[in-house]
Amino acid sequence: MAEVKDPLAQAHAALKQRDWLNALRLSETVEGDGARAYSKAVVVGTALRELRRFDEADAAFSEVLQHYPTLECEIGHAYVAHQRGDWAEAVSRWERLTQRHEDNLAILLPLLDALRALGNFGRVEGVLATAMASFPANPALLTRHARSASDRRDLPEAVRRWQDVADQQPDDVLVQTGLGSALREVGRLDEADRILQAAIERFPNHAETMAAFAWVAHHRRNWAEALRRWQALQAAFPNLPIGAVGVGHALRLLGNFDEAEAHYSSALERFPLVPELQTGYASTATERKDWREALIRWRAATLRFPNDPNALNGEARVWAELGRSTEADLLFTSAMTQFPHHEGLVYQHAMAANLREDWDEAVRRWTKAAERFPGRPAFTSGLSTAEYQRRIHATDRDIDMAPAIVALAIRPGDVLAIGEDLPELLLHFESIGDNCEFGGVQRKVGAEPIGLLRWSRTLPANILAAMEAKFEGIGLPENTSIYRQNGTYNTEDRRFGMGMHTFIPEHQQEEAVVLRQFCRRLQYLQRNFLRDMAEGKKIFVYKSSTEYLSDTFVVRLARLMRALGPSNLLVVRAQEEGRAPGRVDQVAENALIGYVDRLSPPDNAMDISFESWFRLCRKAYQVHQDMLRSNAA
Repeated sequence: MAEVKDPLAQAHAALKQRDWLNALRLSETVEGDGARAYSKAVVVGTALRELRRFDEADAAFSEVLQHYPTLECEIGHAYVAHQRGDWAEAVSRWERLTQRHEDNLAILLPLLDALRALGNFGRVEGVLATAMASFPANPALLTRHARSASDRRDLPEAVRRWQDVADQQPDDVLVQTGLGSALREVGRLDEADRILQAAIERFPNHAETMAAFAWVAHHRRNWAEALRRWQALQAAFPNLPIGAVGVGHALRLLGNFDEAEAHYSSALERFPLVPELQTGYASTATERKDWREALIRWRAATLRFPNDPNALNGEARVWAELGRSTEADLLFTSAMTQFPHHEGLVYQHAMAANLREDWDEAVRRWTKAAERFPGRPAFTSGLSTAEYQRRIHATDRDIDMAPAIVALAIRPGDVLAIGEDLPELLLHFESIGDNCEFGGVQRKVGAEPIGLLRWSRTLPANILAAMEAKFEGIGLPENTSIYRQNGTYNTEDRRFGMGMHTFIPEHQQEEAVVLRQFCRRLQYLQRNFLRDMAEGKKIFVYKSSTEYLSDTFVVRLARLMRALGPSNLLVVRAQEEGRAPGRVDQVAENALIGYVDRLSPPDNAMDISFESWFRLCRKAYQVHQDMLRSNAA
């Protein structure tokens, strides 16, 4: 006689084989109450959850919990919110469980993952501290402990933690991948490539390691190599969406938008439930600045993935770009309530105020953002830019505003012993060229003066010519041209070749409007510049990344400056034999030459040796004060 198989046992076997539909079908034939009814309900809830029928799964687990409030069912119920991506609800469910099961790793580990997905990295660190007190050698906790430092952008600590875990778990591919990624983040790209390449050779069937390897090429800004690595991943793992996501991203960075469009369309047919592909497809329209099409695509993304913060962020940003500030702010507010720790949402929310040139509101938003995410360059730079724009726009109304010091512009420990007085001290200096390097030095510590040449390109011959002409005619329309570069407008004085950033996006205003506006500002800045020269209280800083500035040049520039008032000059050179960084020499009554360890390269004015500049400015200010006292005596 043939053995009659128990459908409940068959349903459980189907669950183990991840055959969700068959498990659900078999459970429908299960009869009985008590333990059998409970076991059937667990199968039904689990199968529905894995089939992404989340509402039905939630209802199934909620019903069984009314009769059988077991830990197994509570965990299954928490996983419904977890797999749905409703991270706030998932955290709530996991945390309720920890109140009764505080040392259960089956609860602690998904709680950590949900908190991480929500972006609550501070809470992650707190839960880890408690959990590791009970399980100090648990590999899963150690890995999450290392990843927590990476998430918090405490990059040196992340490298240290990953290295410690790698020493203990040398055969764990995820740990090797984490270490390689941490090294990438601190710019140790050769080491990252070496570790990840070795991990790929040892563990050739691991997609996450290949993805980390591709991201190293991204950090090198070698988009072609990044594309090659993503394509290799896609070929090795055609049934995983991660390769398709990476290929699309690299194509966009290469500017191959048509190819990216076709790629995303094809990938979405295969992986319609992958949010990164939907948001990547929408991002292509955003990067084309096709705002109407972008809105259609982002709306589709948020409808399909209402709990994806990147989708919500993308749609809100497009509303802002379209000038629909009410819709943008409503969506940002709603999304930030749901995802209060999502940096992208906070960043774009602040940028939305920039777009509508509401600079008081922009400063308020950037200040809150910098407080929430201290030390993040994107937020500190955003705050400094907004404060600068707030005051430069005030010049349109002929309002004089004192130089500002923006709080929170630097995280403690980023620069050694800069001293609380450094922002105030740097306001005694003003850049006159040759590029934006010294403006960046001031911005690093939150010193935000409005200077005529702070964000300008002024070559040595041109600064001499401008000084000789006493800067006459600066800002007159007949002397000023406007052009577009890197998505923003720049102006240039036709006579002296002085190029200046406007920081105005090219799609935001008409060219003629920007030119009229900036001519007025240049004339205002010129008047202030000549007034400061006449007062003689500031130290004017000049350096060149392309030419060696001879003593003859320095003396001539100082003499021309004296024709405008009792002003003082600091010319900065890179260190040379016998002249170490921090040295300051007086070469004329009103002229100093100072040395830093290196100047920024010609193609990247923001690649700055900050500590060397800070030390030099302290020394130069001290020498300048000694000169003033000597002259007074």
